[in-house]
Amino acid sequence: MDKFSCIEDELRHRESRHQLRKLKTFTPLSAVEVLVNGRVMVNFSSNDYLGLSKHPLLRERAGEFMENYGTGATASRLISGSYDCFDTGRSTSHIIPVIVGDEGQTRALSTAHTRTHTEGLIEVFRREVNG
Repeated sequence: MDKFSCIEDELRHRESRHQLRKLKTFTPLSAVEVLVNGRVMVNFSSNDYLGLSKHPLLRERAGEFMENYGTGATASRLISGSYDCFDTGRSTSHIIPVIVGDEGQTRALSTAHTRTHTEGLIEVFRREVNG
């Protein structure tokens, strides 16, 4: 008897009872809409509920960031250090950088909760739009 046969048996059992989770495939159409099996649907399970992943200014600034810093992960910050763009003089583990700025200055939100981040982002964009 193979040492993994119990796992295989359990997987077959779950599959027979339609209890296996499977990844679903979709095509993103916008920040909130996806195409699933030929149908346009609203993606209520996304964390991108404000649609910021598709915001033109954020995409432009993300491209600039990638040109300067690349796309890959580096070693632990304790081993290799932090990128200069994240040097705030204190721990950045709780800071979400917002890539919207005046004259090249990056604004950042430093809060503990997603709702507060969202409220802060709305305020940043309101200021950008209203001047």
